[in-house]
Amino acid sequence: MDFLGIGLPELLVVLLVALIIVGPKRLPEAAAQIARAIRTLRRYATEATSELRAEFEEATKDFEGVRGELREFSRSLDKEIRPLTEKVDETLRETRRAVPRQPIIETSATPAPDEPPPDADAS
Repeated sequence: MDFLGIGLPELLVVLLVALIIVGPKRLPEAAAQIARAIRTLRRYATEATSELRAEFEEATKDFEGVRGELREFSRSLDKEIRPLTEKVDETLRETRRAVPRQPIIETSATPAPDEPPPDADAS
């Protein structure tokens, strides 16, 4: 038996200390109060868990709704844009066919130097 990391020897020590502190006459009453407190805490924990679960379910439904709307928007946008992109692509192909390709003109001239040549008379 191991409850919250407390084994049988530890539990017996706790019960013995409770018996000494509370006394044999009030021990059943104290045990009943502790049991009520534990039940109340468990009820609060159960309620909190169920509320959180309900909130998460609601958030998940909202998320799925938004996700569906975004998918539908993406599809409709794709349907509207596709004809435009096809038209632009076709115009681009026609333009490339209509404009002749010009060869790159090469010259044999050498570019001007960046610095003027040194003066021969300066020596």
